[in-house]
Amino acid sequence: MIEVVSIKNEKTAATRPVVHMWSAKYDHVDGQALVTTRVAESCKDANFSAITYRAGGWSSLISSLGGYIKFWALVINTRPDVIYLVCSRSFLGFVRDIPILILAFSGYRVVAHAHGSDLKDLFRKKLIGPVARFLYKKCEIILPSTHLVSEVKRVGVSKVHVCENFHNTTVSRHFDEAKGTLHVLWNSNVIASKGVREVVQACELARGQGVDLHLTILGKVIGDHEASEEEMARWLSSIQESGWISVLGSVSRSKAQDFLTSSDVVALPSRYKSECQPLALIDAMSAALEIIIVDTPALRSTVGDYPAMVSGAAPSSICSALLKILEDRCMRQSLLQEAAQRSKVRFSPERFDSEIDAIFCDRSIDKNYSEGVE
Repeated sequence: MIEVVSIKNEKTAATRPVVHMWSAKYDHVDGQALVTTRVAESCKDANFSAITYRAGGWSSLISSLGGYIKFWALVINTRPDVIYLVCSRSFLGFVRDIPILILAFSGYRVVAHAHGSDLKDLFRKKLIGPVARFLYKKCEIILPSTHLVSEVKRVGVSKVHVCENFHNTTVSRHFDEAKGTLHVLWNSNVIASKGVREVVQACELARGQGVDLHLTILGKVIGDHEASEEEMARWLSSIQESGWISVLGSVSRSKAQDFLTSSDVVALPSRYKSECQPLALIDAMSAALEIIIVDTPALRSTVGDYPAMVSGAAPSSICSALLKILEDRCMRQSLLQEAAQRSKVRFSPERFDSEIDAIFCDRSIDKNYSEGVE
């Protein structure tokens, strides 16, 4: 199903860039969809058109044919200043993006927005990698994290931009010094390589040492190379009767925000291959929660100077971080609140809108991202 959306503001048509977007549908709740929605809304003062498709298997390529015709006709008839591509990093997704990427060879300015860490993996693939590197060299790429810059620049793309994601609520945690229970929140998709099983085991270890702890698990069950969707669903079912774990599945963003106000810790010891800038961590930082991560470039770059707990990936190491949080929970509150204020500025929607606007208008951003975090 192809959808075409057009927005035009006659008063600013002469001064604002003409932007045509090619994207998977963004009518659901995940980080990429939220960012794409924000970009579309921030372009309402420009001449903006979007053609979206429903992602899927090989059959989705056939269903996208009509979209390609509409998009190319739109480009030829209105000659945009920017072709904004919400690019895919998978093999099939890359094949779907090829008819858009090749427009850069006809003199169009193609700006591809990558929402995961695995674009560099696409460039490394033996068969498709050289083709991907060749096509992307003519494009500009927006990355959400500095840690990706060095490797993407090595491909030789025309320009690399960094535009971090945003936090769009004003939720703050209600800290109660007298509260005994430690409330731990899992606020990401339930994927084995994100470390959710290790978090549960760590919480079990902490409870075994006398900690009064409750764990809430939010998120959709998804399979990966470590465990299939069916395996993860069975595992979730096996822990639901524990009495101290609440498994609530995928919830609305507003509902997930509500859980931040009553939680103490967000744990995300993720080794997920496409982890880039998790929304769960941005939300947790803005709400002044304790955070537990493992030491990966993606997670370290996301937390920045926020005083997160960095642990090993083993349950025993995560448990040690939980015990440390419990021991220091009162004296760390002012530190967390100060860090939260910095995070709100860093991840503000206004900052995001300003940087996207600067990219589309081809203005420089006052940042130096020539080197990423290694």
